[in-house]
Amino acid sequence: AMLTLATANPAKYAPFSSLLQRLRIKLETPDPPLPEIQSFEFAEALRAKARAAAGQFGRAVLVDDAGLALEAYPGFPGPLTAAVLQGIGVVGLQRLVSGASPAATMDCHIGCWVNEEFRSWAGAVAGHLDFSRPVRNSRMPLSDLFVPDEPVAQGRLVHRERALAALEKDAFALHLDAVQRRSNSAAA
Repeated sequence: AMLTLATANPAKYAPFSSLLQRLRIKLETPDPPLPEIQSFEFAEALRAKARAAAGQFGRAVLVDDAGLALEAYPGFPGPLTAAVLQGIGVVGLQRLVSGASPAATMDCHIGCWVNEEFRSWAGAVAGHLDFSRPVRNSRMPLSDLFVPDEPVAQGRLVHRERALAALEKDAFALHLDAVQRRSNSAAA
């Protein structure tokens, strides 16, 4: 059986298609979109999203949340990154860090509501914002503006890569729990 990763933007997982295939995880765009609660805590936002996804799909479903944490504003915007970018744009973000440290961390969190419990995996990469770089993808401007401190190929989504690596360690057990859950509810 395949696990589902519910995401509104499957393109962000394109670089990981072979890993997802190996882990037996398929991407699916939820319809209607999953509710995104506004919280400063990734765990709180992700837990609510994972629970909603399990309800909508009728089974354990992986969900994700990624965001930027600015050194100048600890933890901010974090899970609110998409809303903040939508509200103030790249220009507003640049104004926000103007005269402050451009240092930041990109975080990716993957969560799942399985057997009435929340499980999650995370990955992060430290770096900084460089507003002199051209934004090629207006839907994901941070993939162009964020520069990791460690040398990596441009556009490589290290935070997502690390979250998936953390998930990979538990993938087999997660598959078993999800399948066991389905057969238990089928027998009930």
